[in-house]
Amino acid sequence: MSRIDEIRQKLKEWCSAGAPQPTMLGIVKSVNEDEQTCIVEDDGLEYPNVRLSPVLTRADGLMIIPKVNKYALCARIENDNEWYLVSAEEVVKYRLKIGKTLFEVTAAGVKISKGNDSLKSCMDDMFKAISGLTVLCNAEGTPSGVPMNLPAFTTIQKRVNIILE
Repeated sequence: MSRIDEIRQKLKEWCSAGAPQPTMLGIVKSVNEDEQTCIVEDDGLEYPNVRLSPVLTRADGLMIIPKVNKYALCARIENDNEWYLVSAEEVVKYRLKIGKTLFEVTAAGVKISKGNDSLKSCMDDMFKAISGLTVLCNAEGTPSGVPMNLPAFTTIQKRVNIILE
């Protein structure tokens, strides 16, 4: 053990003598997104069931999905032996859910949805409606009429208004 490692170890022992260690910087070994937990290893010890969110209600809130084999900063929950992920060196996904509204960010892109409808599907339907746009003109030089597929645009607009504020 190097002198630096010895000093680090002694400081760790000294700081934890009066109270449990409040934070931990370890390596993410595995992630279980369904269970909202991960396994983090620090100084050769594995900490199972580290929460990806402080409260495991599986409902609303922010969840950070860390990349495996990268550093993660974890905090102890109320002097217990339970931990939750505070931050990560690399993140695979951020997931924020409030009620029926879901916002996810990954390297692949952004997902915004509310209930069973998503902004992507609304935009896809809008582009389909635009590509099928047909406008009747009574005679040359006169204003065009209302698009024949106006009801499709009205429906898409209502869907977008439900998803976005």
